[in-house]
Amino acid sequence: MVVMRNLSLCFLFILSLSVSASCSPASQKPLMPIEITYREAMLGDGLVGVFHNSPIRQLAVLIALTNPTLNQTENYRLDLAPNETNEIGHLEGWTFASGDMVKITHNNYQALEVEIP
Repeated sequence: MVVMRNLSLCFLFILSLSVSASCSPASQKPLMPIEITYREAMLGDGLVGVFHNSPIRQLAVLIALTNPTLNQTENYRLDLAPNETNEIGHLEGWTFASGDMVKITHNNYQALEVEIP
């Protein structure tokens, strides 16, 4: 009977750990209010990433760009006023290509991660 009770307590402890992990503060943050689109570069090869902020508030975000094929990574700070659009592309030192990974982070929002199709 004591063994059964200890197993039950152990199961409850493990269950409470898994529930608390799924309710972590990161999952309670609002979604990143930035929309990412792409367009063909006008002056060079590849694509240009277009980052549009919602009209809610000014944001300074970190954008991590990764090309897994070439094993390249670059980080950019992007300051966006409400409803502002900014671009990153060849002129800023990054030519987007299919398979590139984009991760946008800000302390008050869930990170946004996308792969260029």
